[in-house]
Parts: sequence; C-alpha cells; structure tokens
Amino acid sequence: MKDVVKSYNDKGEYKIINGRRVKVNRKKRRNNLKSYYAFAVIGAVVILLILCMTVFFKYGPDDVKIHGVTLYTKDQIIGIGGISNDGNLVRTDTDKIAERLKKYLVYIEEADVEKSYPSELLIKVTEAQKAADVDFNGKYYVVSKKGRLLECANEDRTSGIPIVKGLELKTLTPGNNLETKDALKNRIFKDLTNQIDQLGFKKITEIDLTDRTNIVLTYDNRIKIYIGSSVDMDYKLKYVKAVIDEKLSDKFRGMLRYNGVNSGISAIPEGDEPKKLTDNQTEEQTEETAESQAETDEQTEQAQVDEQTEATDQTADYTEEQTQTTDEYTEDYQGDDGFNQNGEYEGWQ
Repeated sequence: MKDVVKSYNDKGEYKIINGRRVKVNRKKRRNNLKSYYAFAVIGAVVILLILCMTVFFKYGPDDVKIHGVTLYTKDQIIGIGGISNDGNLVRTDTDKIAERLKKYLVYIEEADVEKSYPSELLIKVTEAQKAADVDFNGKYYVVSKKGRLLECANEDRTSGIPIVKGLELKTLTPGNNLETKDALKNRIFKDLTNQIDQLGFKKITEIDLTDRTNIVLTYDNRIKIYIGSSVDMDYKLKYVKAVIDEKLSDKFRGMLRYNGVNSGISAIPEGDEPKKLTDNQTEEQTEETAESQAETDEQTEQAQVDEQTEATDQTADYTEEQTQTTDEYTEDYQGDDGFNQNGEYEGWQ
C-alpha cells in the first residue's frame, strides 16, 4: 500500500510563532493601517483648526480697515459692529457685523464686511444720502434716496433738499423704511425723487403731493410746475426741464402747466396768474351773489305763479267750453236706448 501524500497549493505568507506555522492575513493588516491613517489625519485637522481659532489669523482694531464712512468714527463702527479687540478671522461672523451696522447706525445704508487672510478685516460702507424733508404735523422728517427715515421730528427744515407736503407718515422711528397711509403716494414719491435725481433736475425746492392727481413742484422758489398725475412722469419731467433750461430766462417767475402731449406746456408769468380774492372781496362777492340769487329766485317764483295762473285760466275756459258743449248736446239728445238726459227710461221712441 502506498502512502497518500496531500499536497497544498498555498502561496500565502506564513510566520513561525511559538513553534507554530501561522498564516499572515495581509488584507486585515492593510485595513488596520488605513484606520490608523484616518485617525491621524482627523487629529491633525482638529489640532490645526484649534490653532486657527486661537493662535493663527488673529486681528486687532488696527487691522480693521474701513472705507466709505464720513459720519461715524472708527471706534463707533468697531463698537456697534461688535468687533473684538482680540478678534479671530475664523470665528468672525461678517454677516452679523454688517446687519448690526445697518440696524443701529441709520446713516449706513449698505455694509459689506470681508475677511482678508491672514489678519485683516475689511468693512466697506455706503452712507445714506438725504433726499427730502417730509413736512408732517409741523415737524420735519429727513428721508434718504432709498426711502429710509434718517431723522425724525426736527424743528427746522434741512437746507439743500426739497420739502415734501401731503404725506401722512405711519412710521416715525429713525432707521425704518418710509411708510405712508396712502401707499400709492409713497410709491409716487419714491419714483419722483429717483427720476429727479437721474435727470439731474436740480433746484427743486418743494414737492406737493396733497392731491396725487395734481402734483405740484416748485423750482428755485420762483416757478410753480403743475404736472398733473403720475402718469408718464418721466416724459413730463424731461419736457419741463427742457423748457426751463432752453426756453425760459433765469429771471422768469410764474408758473408752468403741463397741458398734455399735443398741447404742450403753458408758461404764465407772475402777475398774469388768476388772482386770489382778499377776505373783504370774498365777503362782498358772496353778498352780491346772495342778493342776485334772491332776485333770481323771486323772479322765478313770480314766473311760476304767472304760468300757473295762465294755465288755470286756460283750464277754466276749456272747462266752460266743454260744459256748454255738453249742455247743448244734452238738450238735443234723445238716445235710441230709451233713456232721457236725466237717466230715466222712457221706452223706445
């Protein structure tokens, strides 16, 4: 009998451990190494992040660069923005800084905060520009070009910007957007001031929106401009500006009235405008009108009486004629039905 010899075709790697032949599992070994590397990388990232938030990318007040500010100091910007004296760029919330600046500093209309690594913070600011002084309840409210309330309840008007009349304000807090009881007037005001600014139509000293179907502007305190409603506002303003710049002298005083696309603009010098009556003249005219009305009423009443009398006479004459005709007819009448004029039956004739 032959011995059976078992053969092994195993090309794996073996090690002798304690006198025993043990096969090495390389796949498991590779997986263990990957896990070690992953933990090492994560640890390094955590350490680096901690260093970035504590040691690296630090900045102080001298590293804060501010552009576009003329109305506030650097200390005000840093304080209101909540910027730390020992800040860190990684931990800094730029959106929150910008929001605080716009909320608490009313003349800052736009704010853009950016990080400049390794150690600078850049703040770019757009300051609000005064557009108009709204006259409301005897006080003046300064409004920006974007419709934001900048100052409230001033006793005196602000020079260099037009006065706006006819707006009833709903919000009276600085920093809030302009809101009026008539929302359409609010929109007309914003469109009007924007178009005036875009056209470079300077020297507008007053805007009257009391009647939004009859808007009145005052130019250089010497020309009243009646432009009607807000329809085709851009065209009307261009037309009026061209007339003032090219047709009128610098000394012209009076009024301009926009009459329509086909009728153009009427220029009426001061003194040729319809005169307003004084109080005495108004009372005298009222008395004369009352007397004239009384005479007219009396004449009308008399005419009505005469007409009624004449109509009554005509009716009486007509009635008399009818009565006479009826009597004549009755005397001659003997009906075929057997009744006489008194309604008594007499039988057939």
